[in-house]
Amino acid sequence: MRIVLRSVAILGLSLLPALAFAEAAHNNVSGTGGAGISISTSVSGGGSVTQTISISNNVVTNNTGAGVSIDNSATGTGSNINQSVTSQGNTITNNGGAGVSISNSADNGGTSTTSLNSTKDTITNNGGAGVSISNTADTGGTASTTATFKNDTITGNTGGDGISATNDDNAGAGTATASVDLSPGGNTITGNTGHGVSTTATTTTTAGAGNVISGNLTNPQILIVP
Repeated sequence: MRIVLRSVAILGLSLLPALAFAEAAHNNVSGTGGAGISISTSVSGGGSVTQTISISNNVVTNNTGAGVSIDNSATGTGSNINQSVTSQGNTITNNGGAGVSISNSADNGGTSTTSLNSTKDTITNNGGAGVSISNTADTGGTASTTATFKNDTITGNTGGDGISATNDDNAGAGTATASVDLSPGGNTITGNTGHGVSTTATTTTTAGAGNVISGNLTNPQILIVP
């Protein structure tokens, strides 16, 4: 079984409700030919989508893509995606891509924003990073992700960092930012093939206390690139 949510707004006309709540809970998602749980939102021409998404107590394993994929795109002045994702108590393991992949892109004046709150998730032995965050903005677009982690276990992912955040603003043509906040504490990030946490320019990184970030194969354990 694969779980897919797609939302599209074009020319200001929402083809799905502009205000949306979606929940994926207590599922066993295994063996699909792509992401286990896929959330895709595309907005253009002044459309607007506000989403509240809950992903809880799922077992997501052995899918060829990411365990959970969140992919947003906003194009055109006034086009806006405002997305809040709560992820709690999930086991995301042995998937071919990242455990959790978040991608926001925006251009020509569009805005795409995601807020992730992850609590008590177990993200292990995936073929990409444990959590991969990517924001890309061009031509006046704004793309941003805020991610907060509490009591998560992110270990043994074989294709990159425990948590990775990258931003690309096309040499200042757009605005791409991220925030990675581990300060709620209780996180264990160990044994990943990259750094424990790796963030690039225009990312705010808060490590805080009460986390175990060690034994990842690439030093430093926390890499912050200015």
